[in-house]
Amino acid sequence: MRIAPRSLATRVAVATALCIVAASACVALTSQFIADRMARTREDTTLIDAAETFALELRVAGADPAEVSADETRELAHAAISVAIYDAHGWLAGDKALSRVDPGTCRDVGALRICARPARALVAVAARDQRALNGQLRLILIASALAALLTSIGGALGAGAIARIVTGPLERLRSAVERVPERDPQSAELGTAAGLAEVDALRVTLQTTFDRLGAALSQSRRFASDAAHELRTPLATLIGELELTSEQLGPESDHGIAHALRLARRMSTLVDRLLILARLDELRDRERLEVRELVEEAIDTIVPALRGRCVIDSDQQSDLAAVDGDRALLVATFVNALENALKFSEDEVRVQLRGLGDRVRVSIIDRGPGVDEAERESVFAAFYRTTASRAGMVPGHGIGLALIAHVMSLHGGSARFADRQAGAQLDLVFPGATRAE
Repeated sequence: MRIAPRSLATRVAVATALCIVAASACVALTSQFIADRMARTREDTTLIDAAETFALELRVAGADPAEVSADETRELAHAAISVAIYDAHGWLAGDKALSRVDPGTCRDVGALRICARPARALVAVAARDQRALNGQLRLILIASALAALLTSIGGALGAGAIARIVTGPLERLRSAVERVPERDPQSAELGTAAGLAEVDALRVTLQTTFDRLGAALSQSRRFASDAAHELRTPLATLIGELELTSEQLGPESDHGIAHALRLARRMSTLVDRLLILARLDELRDRERLEVRELVEEAIDTIVPALRGRCVIDSDQQSDLAAVDGDRALLVATFVNALENALKFSEDEVRVQLRGLGDRVRVSIIDRGPGVDEAERESVFAAFYRTTASRAGMVPGHGIGLALIAHVMSLHGGSARFADRQAGAQLDLVFPGATRAE
């Protein structure tokens, strides 16, 4: 199972929230520890003072231990403190439930905290039940835990806001990069400086990269355009000479000339397509065009021997579908799509027109070998040829589909091969026309 990568904002939020949770837990534990130590110390101080006062009264000459014990019990009753007196032989007076501890020490005995002080030959003991104190400490622990929980929740919510603020400049830069035109990266507008050294350095680096990429693309386009343009004239001359030679030699010597003429025409078609790809950056002239009319014009452009294999499948609604675009480019797109389908299939090629709300879909369906799913994205790259075309020795240069994808992109549409059990289905989807007839 592949785990989706988390965004930087999520990472910052999670890290901040974990830090807040850890800090809250540490504060809660530290507070609880300090509160417990302070309460225990205060309790020991109270019991030691009570035992010391008790011992002082026992040190008075002629003091009766029983009377002193009774008086002290009455005086300390409001504080829930019990007292007892021990001599060398054992309990002498006071609360028999109290145990003897060494003079000058405090010790827990069951639920009691007992402190003792010497009084001549006697030991004065003061004790108090710790269950009430332990209950108070548990309440403090619960309060500390609740405070830590609320702090963690609030911190986690705040961490999300903090993360969005921290990663905001990066998110804005990412959005700006996404808007960079793929055919004109030099026109990239990456926004103003964010005032953050790292983000601003990244912005400068990206801008420099886009400038260099744009310059390289412009240079390659100029080269391809100039090369294609220079090749058109000699190719046209060559085709004309071959046609003239074919007429002069006659049918008996026409086989080799016809083959050379076919090769020259294929080369001329390739040069024309390269010229379109190299020169075309944007649509300058758009007009409302009926899709069926464009498809019919494309079919009429195909050589007569192949036209009969092209069938248009449409309904009354799709016959009225229209798009805004360049007629010549769209006709060339349909011609390329149809020729590609006819090349791979010896059977009928069906052109299906469908209206999809505010969009129009033109599907070219053939009964050929189809396009493998793994190659459906690659086939739209220039000069890429499928495994089936190479294996079947089907002639071609890998330019037609690249031109189709480029023209579709210029018209705000898309080109993709759909799933099909047999054959291939190329779907060309356009935005519908926005202007009224």
